[in-house]
Amino acid sequence: MMKVNKLDLQSVSMALDDCVDAIKDTAKAILIYQPERIDDQLVELSQIAKAQSAALQDLFPLLYNIKRNVSAISLCCDRVTELEHTADESYEEYIGFIFRNVDEVRELIKYKNLAEMLENTTDAHKKITDRVRNLLLNYLSD
Repeated sequence: MMKVNKLDLQSVSMALDDCVDAIKDTAKAILIYQPERIDDQLVELSQIAKAQSAALQDLFPLLYNIKRNVSAISLCCDRVTELEHTADESYEEYIGFIFRNVDEVRELIKYKNLAEMLENTTDAHKKITDRVRNLLLNYLSD
């Protein structure tokens, strides 16, 4: 009988904890920084992270029966990865936008930091699925 490696489960759990921390830290930063405005690009980055969270919400129940759900698990992981690539592109475009259009240095730093934090949050979501893929590979190779 195939079993899930406990270290793989621990790795997924730790990545999930890191992701929740990234989300919490970003929310706190918005409250602390109190930017003059929330640009559409920042909203887009937050919506990407939200969509990644929804994909993970679909993914975790599938882990209950890994053997039967291999394809569905892989599709959820692929969705999170696709969203992370979209976030990378949005982040790069936004950084260019703020450096071209924001003259006040303090506000520029706020927007840059918030964008970085949101982009790091999307990276943290992808790290979870990277760990899930590793768990899946180890499970199937046993």
